[in-house]
Amino acid sequence: YCYYYGRDCEVDYSKAFECFSKGAFQGRVTSLYKIGDMYKNGFHVSQNLNEAFQIYSHCIDIINHEDDAKEYDADVYVRYADCYANGIGCEQDPLTALYWAQRAEYKFRVRESKNDPFARHGVDWAVDLINKCRYLMDGDILKSQPC
Repeated sequence: YCYYYGRDCEVDYSKAFECFSKGAFQGRVTSLYKIGDMYKNGFHVSQNLNEAFQIYSHCIDIINHEDDAKEYDADVYVRYADCYANGIGCEQDPLTALYWAQRAEYKFRVRESKNDPFARHGVDWAVDLINKCRYLMDGDILKSQPC
């Protein structure tokens, strides 16, 4: 995280990728989804939205099967929702995105209630996605309504 975000050092995506790779090989979901972020954004690796989506999908599988990975479920859920809301590595699917974004919002709000300083950003991201999904699903209906 220090190399990725430049916390007390310069941003160095090469070193961040190396550290996240080591963590991912040790089974750390946080490291794995950050590698997904790097593929999504093209940081140190060539941007590959399909690879990012596949990594996030794998994180979902891990969370569903390993209790100790559930601590980071909100972080994965919001990324998965973002993929479906914006067609990142998959077909755009607002209803599926809504499902994952609502789960993420709930989990982030639980973390926020426990004074997690990073939860607010997650809540905001999830709520933005929820609103986008509602607009995508209802937009055509709203456009056809007489004024």
